[in-house]
Amino acid sequence: MSLKQLIYITILLLSFGSVQAQGHVFPGDANADGRVDQYDLLPMAYAFGASGPIRHNGTGQEPEEILALWPDAFPDGTNYIHADANGNGFVDILDFITLFQNQGIVHDEEDQAPPQALLSENDYSLVLNDGNPVDPNTISGTLQIPVYVSAMNPDGDINGVAFEVSWDTEYVLGATFEYDPSWIGFDDQAMAYTFQEDNRLNIAISRMGPNPAIGGGILGTLNVIIIEDLVDIRPADPDLDLAVVELSGITSVDGDFLPHEISGQSLFFTPISSVSSTSTNRQTLEATIFPNPSFADVNITSEQGFEKIDLVDISGRQTTLYEGPRRQSWIIDASTLPAGPYFLRLQGQNGQGIYRFIRSAE
Repeated sequence: MSLKQLIYITILLLSFGSVQAQGHVFPGDANADGRVDQYDLLPMAYAFGASGPIRHNGTGQEPEEILALWPDAFPDGTNYIHADANGNGFVDILDFITLFQNQGIVHDEEDQAPPQALLSENDYSLVLNDGNPVDPNTISGTLQIPVYVSAMNPDGDINGVAFEVSWDTEYVLGATFEYDPSWIGFDDQAMAYTFQEDNRLNIAISRMGPNPAIGGGILGTLNVIIIEDLVDIRPADPDLDLAVVELSGITSVDGDFLPHEISGQSLFFTPISSVSSTSTNRQTLEATIFPNPSFADVNITSEQGFEKIDLVDISGRQTTLYEGPRRQSWIIDASTLPAGPYFLRLQGQNGQGIYRFIRSAE
């Protein structure tokens, strides 16, 4: 028996006591860390197809008592029962629905799982835009950023990856992620998860079951909606790097569900030699948008006043709703818009303001 195997078995046995102490399952919290988020997709997808004792016959958000553990556990000691989100005795597609329904719920941190036991020997990194910075002079509307997984070992395997993408709302209106199945989902046996919270995207992509992809490849494309006239609102210091999007919380597992050593670098603008420091395009115009969400009229009021209103959808398409003499109020008929998130850009003598609103379903 190798030293690595001996360490693994020892930590697994120590972790088993922690699993026994995990007396409840929080539906959707597959890694038992006290929160339902993108990281729960990785163990849930890995355990896909597993079965064990039925917990109950419904779904919900309340914790449910563990009466009998399943025969299998992840390397960190967390029992597979946590991946059975709806408690029907199978890890199946219904559990992903529960994950999506309960995303963002935070539970008692005392129910967190023990730390990961071992690290995979395969090194990976998350690469944005082929590792190249962005020239602000070339940006117009939506910036499309390819997202790749790069492998130090081309024969290494990867079962899933999860991470967060955030941005500065002074320069970026919003972002979406388009999953590309050509690598990790080459045989349609993979699942992608995306959930937006304010100025952050939570993203996870995983193979279904312990059936990893080999090497590295593309995960998808980030579509980042850049504020107009970006060059004019850059800081006056030409040597100051400015992040377009920032990566954080990157985690990945191999075919044995051991975590990889994985890194990633945020994407930056290249410095600009001359930038106006007196621009009025910063977020300086204050306005109120109500009701929000709305499926009918949306009221805009601003004591400072505005001369122009632009509507920007999540794909970066822009429509001018008003341009003319200074006004302090305006009403938008949102009933003609498809349901979903939008941005309103107000411009006036006092600068501009960017506001997000939701066109709700009726």
